[in-house]
Amino acid sequence: MTAAPPPVVELELERALLAPWQAACAAILGVAPIFARDTMGPVLRFTSDHSPAHAASIARVDLYGSHPRVRAHLQALGYAWDAQGYLATVPTPLSFRPRLRALGLDGDDGFTPEYHRVHSIYMSKRTWLSRQAAGAVPIAVGSRGFYRRAVALARLAPATWTEHLRYHLHGVQHDLSKHALCLHLVPRAQIAALGARARELLGRAWLAPQPLARFYENDLIAFCQAIWRDLPDPAEFAPTFTRPANLRQLHAALDHRLAPLARGLRSLPAWLREPHDPRPDFHIERPPRIVRL
Repeated sequence: MTAAPPPVVELELERALLAPWQAACAAILGVAPIFARDTMGPVLRFTSDHSPAHAASIARVDLYGSHPRVRAHLQALGYAWDAQGYLATVPTPLSFRPRLRALGLDGDDGFTPEYHRVHSIYMSKRTWLSRQAAGAVPIAVGSRGFYRRAVALARLAPATWTEHLRYHLHGVQHDLSKHALCLHLVPRAQIAALGARARELLGRAWLAPQPLARFYENDLIAFCQAIWRDLPDPAEFAPTFTRPANLRQLHAALDHRLAPLARGLRSLPAWLREPHDPRPDFHIERPPRIVRL
């Protein structure tokens, strides 16, 4: 089935939005992502710059297991992987939802990738958390002026700043290969349940609590990865996610992150401190197999 593409004007706006980022990738990483099309719509094709930042931030296809139905699902969404297994072709954010609808998937389920214009290397943590709580995967893309200044500054800045810039430039591929793909089948009710807890905490103060960010950045991803790792069919993702034994583990992980924040701003150091404890070790209970003919 062919996805109904976004309107031409949206595609041209997306192409224009990405052009300064592509130019910055060429200048800093040495290779520019290609804005292309497959039979379902626009995609981005990447070539690795062989840096440690790329290896650490970009998902490999084996993260999603090796079952044929899952691999076929990834390809139907517009994903493809290179010889090293990195997801080197990804659908653009504007084409993501139309592709899901073309596959007959519920448009209300799953996290949705969306662009956010930024004027610095990193997005506001509060904005990032607020959008995650709403069921979005915010993708930071800078303006032409920002990238022009960043490329010039990279010639003079300390190496650590340049590494942060490289990480930012890898962010589009990171967010689409790891976050958007990993979370695209999370049931809407569960997004809302987690989001309600997050928004209640965010509503207490202007600070963005780092432990809550760690839950969305690491723990929720780890939980979904544990499901994908041995998932025989995408149709089994939601039933596996919502099994009571699995949901108890996920909410226990959130409880663990929120516990140091219980005293509100009296626990200010805990709000600001980046947690360094490891991801939870999730033990996924599988539902009875869904037999598809």
